[in-house]
Amino acid sequence: MRELERGGFQISSFSPLAIELQRFDARAGDVVLFHGRFPDLPKLIADTCTRNPEAHIVVANELDASAFQVATRTGNETIHISGPLTPSGFVEIIRKMLANEKVAVA
Repeated sequence: MRELERGGFQISSFSPLAIELQRFDARAGDVVLFHGRFPDLPKLIADTCTRNPEAHIVVANELDASAFQVATRTGNETIHISGPLTPSGFVEIIRKMLANEKVAVA
């Protein structure tokens, strides 16, 4: 997720194992980002949501070098799928979620 780093975000890890270990530390308002190809993704998301239903969940798939498809879940809301998004559009969704702004989805 180099686009997020270019957008000024600090990413602690790209490792599925690190996400597995860190998911228990999610707090209300945190954004937890999963790559769409992580192994056991449904289980990781379910465990994260169970432990903190107020965390924002984002699942991102790179469609190609210039487009993403993103699924978002905020609080107990439904999952919304948007895309394709440009890299800057993807970064903007993350910014809005961190600022607790309403996230518009296509």
